[in-house]
Amino acid sequence: MKKDQDKLPGFLSGLPSRSYMLMMAAGLYLAYTGYQLCHGIMTGESSGIGFLIGGIAFVLIGAAMVIVGIYGISVNAKAEKEAEESEEPEESGEAAESEVLEESEDPGTSEGSEAGL
Repeated sequence: MKKDQDKLPGFLSGLPSRSYMLMMAAGLYLAYTGYQLCHGIMTGESSGIGFLIGGIAFVLIGAAMVIVGIYGISVNAKAEKEAEESEEPEESGEAAESEVLEESEDPGTSEGSEAGL
């Protein structure tokens, strides 16, 4: 799990998936707001190059937030899946080991009765 988290930048590693979902929602809202700013300039409702530059910046930052959110969720899902897969063999190995110990510690089974014959 830690190996996959190292692929993310330092400030994003270790965040839970719900934080990435919130980041994606904020990015979508920011991109939508940027689109509305640019659309207002194109239709003539607003004027000024500042609104156009701001709208383009909002769209780009919003798109980056959505992409980072999707990537972070996929990394978390992959790390959780690998953690579950690595835990399963350990559990089955422990169960098999405890069965072997139980068989070797039980002296009153058929081995002990055969020795008395």
